[in-house]
Amino acid sequence: MTSPDFHLSRPLAVRGRKPQGFLSVWCRSLGCPKNRVDTETLLGSLGAGIAECQDIRKADLVFIN
Repeated sequence: MTSPDFHLSRPLAVRGRKPQGFLSVWCRSLGCPKNRVDTETLLGSLGAGIAECQDIRKADLVFIN
């Protein structure tokens, strides 16, 4: 739960082009819906500054669950 005074300086995650200073992440969940929840939880724990990458070869971080 966040207070009404809480503001992010930038989004937690973005899709598409990687903004400067963001970590590009390619992720794939293999299996049940609980695996997808785990993946979302992990990405959320990385905090601000991540961008989803569509090309595994261009990713700074590859996560397979």
